[in-house]
Amino acid sequence: MENSEEIKLIRLVSNEEIMSYTTVYEDTVVINKPMVLVPTETGVGLMQMMPYTNIGEVATTIKKDKIVFITTPVDTLIKKYESVVNKTPEIIVPDSKIVMN
Repeated sequence: MENSEEIKLIRLVSNEEIMSYTTVYEDTVVINKPMVLVPTETGVGLMQMMPYTNIGEVATTIKKDKIVFITTPVDTLIKKYESVVNKTPEIIVPDSKIVMN
């Protein structure tokens, strides 16, 4: 059984959370352009998965027994993911707070 490629959030048994274009098969899941979710001070961010490999450029297969669950992320996270993988520039304006000791 095959589903079409969709952006999904995958929780692995290692507790890593991966967001990617995902295709689900009977025994495996194929991920494309995976990003790892990482906690930040303001919520959650996206980081390239294994930047020292070509995993971001080629489809990669994960066995289903290594996956806890697969779910659909909220729309704002999907938009963030798409902007990162499509390299759409984002302007970040720092707080104007000054820290003094």
